[in-house]
Amino acid sequence: MQTLAEAHNRKRRGRTIGLTPLIDVVFILLIFFMLASSFQKTRTIDMTPPTKDRAAAAASHNRSVTVTVLGGGRYDVGGTVVAVERLDEALADTGNRWILIRTTRAAVVQDVVLLLDLTKRITPLGIKLVPFAQGGKQ
Repeated sequence: MQTLAEAHNRKRRGRTIGLTPLIDVVFILLIFFMLASSFQKTRTIDMTPPTKDRAAAAASHNRSVTVTVLGGGRYDVGGTVVAVERLDEALADTGNRWILIRTTRAAVVQDVVLLLDLTKRITPLGIKLVPFAQGGKQ
């Protein structure tokens, strides 16, 4: 007659994890994550990183316009304060020139992104980020 321990060991040997249900679960998770994720083509804009030498050289060039992001949906385009609704018109008047982008402390990232999106439409010679003036009220 079998002892209790032998019967228990025989039952344990008979229990195995089935590989097919495990593979099914992995494929279901794979399909779920493929359907739940979104694939987007990222857009890039070529810009020159800000340095004082390059910014000064570009600002002195007559084929550049400085756009300052003031914050709150306001922009200073070449000395004229423009609301966000009229920004595309103001940028269209800049023509085929370099655009120098400067921000103030009140500017938010979305204002800068909006400006960069609008500059792609007018195809400037280039876009440069201009650093803060050290002693300025920005």
